[in-house]
Amino acid sequence: MTIKELAYSAQQNLESITACSFKRAHIYELLAALFGFKSYAALCSDSVFTQREKSKVIPDEYRTIFQQRVIELGYDPSITDTTASTFISFVEEKHIDVLVVTDLVDGLSDDESYMEEFWTSPNSGEYPLILLEFLEAKASRGDHLAHFALALLHRPDDDEGSQGASGEYWYSQEKQGRELTGVEKEWADQYARLLKETEKYTFHLREAGRLGNTSALLALAELFHDPSYLDAINMHGISDDPIRVAEVAETLGRMEDAVHWLNVAAEAGDTDAMRRLIVEFERGDVQQSWMWFYLAEMLGTDLTESHLQAFHDGGQYADEIYDDDVGGPLYAAGDEGVDLKSLSEEGKREARKQAEAIFERIQQSE
Repeated sequence: MTIKELAYSAQQNLESITACSFKRAHIYELLAALFGFKSYAALCSDSVFTQREKSKVIPDEYRTIFQQRVIELGYDPSITDTTASTFISFVEEKHIDVLVVTDLVDGLSDDESYMEEFWTSPNSGEYPLILLEFLEAKASRGDHLAHFALALLHRPDDDEGSQGASGEYWYSQEKQGRELTGVEKEWADQYARLLKETEKYTFHLREAGRLGNTSALLALAELFHDPSYLDAINMHGISDDPIRVAEVAETLGRMEDAVHWLNVAAEAGDTDAMRRLIVEFERGDVQQSWMWFYLAEMLGTDLTESHLQAFHDGGQYADEIYDDDVGGPLYAAGDEGVDLKSLSEEGKREARKQAEAIFERIQQSE
């Protein structure tokens, strides 16, 4: 279902029940009001329509906003209740919902199963058309988040066309004119879908990166093993996930950049980044190591404390916390705790002073 189809269907449904005429433009405004927005333009600024498997429950406060919007648009106050009830039933029947684009990106980035509740029909393997339409419209206007969301939606599934060489072989055979049937045809089709999704993924990823989306630039750096994308991130100087930038920099052999972004993460309060800086990169800078120790302490973490734990190595309880009653081979995993070298009292005072300044900035940013 497209947005035009949705608006047309809503208009027809509403007019048949209320016996009143509604302008099509007002249908869009009423759809936005039903989800708590002051206008359709406000909804489109950072959100998109979608469809979920489970119907959206419209809260009472949104119903009130909707009824007020009906009056603002010049309709008879006497029809507000009927209009609201009709519209709510329609939206619930069509499983319509609104999704903030940043929430969509976060969900797609963090959880591979995030979109399962958005299928247009169970196991259809298709995303709601209305969702794709909205994102593509936003992307066409230069919205980097929309491009990145589309890239994530088209991110190739490793299992799709996973017949590997077989899928590629049968696809090439079909392209050369060979008529395929059965499993060979299925493999060729899977590989064709994989190529199509990969093309869309790469296009939207490049566009998002071109528009300055650092997450897209990171993905491009990994995908193409190209440090120029990392240079683009360094040029912007900011990232929502400095640890991830550091990890990508390491894979590209850019250790100076990795240390820089670990410092960014540490100064934002990431104690794991502080630990790595002390253990791996600042062994010769004792005062700096003590500064990170004091900062972590102010944040509630003792970096010198060991968190090593024993786990079962193999057998029925493999990788579970070691139980003496079970016995058997074990291995240790976790953090040993940092080993700080001695430092003069004056050096410690200066390190603590530096840590306090960073801690104050962290507190002010929260």
